[in-house]
Amino acid sequence: MGFFKSIFGKSKTNSSFFDDIPTTKLDEIEKKYNKVVRLHYKLLEKIEMDYRVVINMGDEFSPQMDGVIKDCLTDIGIAREFYNYCKERAEYYKEPIETQVPTYPSFKRLAIIYEKRKEYDKALEICQKAIDIGFIKDGTTGQMPGRAARLYKKLNKLS
Repeated sequence: MGFFKSIFGKSKTNSSFFDDIPTTKLDEIEKKYNKVVRLHYKLLEKIEMDYRVVINMGDEFSPQMDGVIKDCLTDIGIAREFYNYCKERAEYYKEPIETQVPTYPSFKRLAIIYEKRKEYDKALEICQKAIDIGFIKDGTTGQMPGRAARLYKKLNKLS
C-alpha cells in the first residue's frame, strides 16, 4: 500500500474534486457577493410580477402596492452593496465602473409608483438616492437625473 501512496499521494476522503481547482480573484468576488446578487434578482422578479398584477387591477393605493413598495425598499437597501460588487468587477476587468453598473430597476419602479401617487417629494428622494449611490442609468434618455429634474419641476408647481 505504501507504493501506491507514494505514487498517488494521500487519500482525500473528505474533500471534493473542486477543492484542487485554484480560485481566481473573480471567483472570490462572486462568492463574496453571491447572497446580495441572488437576493437582488429574486426581488426584481417579484417586484415586476407583483407590480404588473396591481397595475392591471388599477389601484396604486392598494395593500398589494404597499407590498411592492416594501420590496423596492428592501432591494434599495442592498443597492450600495450591489454597487460595490459592480465596482470590484470593474476593477478586476480593469474597466470603467460604468461598464459594470447595470440599471437598478427598483429605484425607477419606486419613483414611478410615488409619482403615480403624486408623492413627488418621495419620488425625488428615491431618484437622488440612486444618483448618490451611482445608479444613474434608468433606461430613459434623461436617465435618473432627467427623471429627478422632471419630478422637481412637478414638485415646484405644487408650491
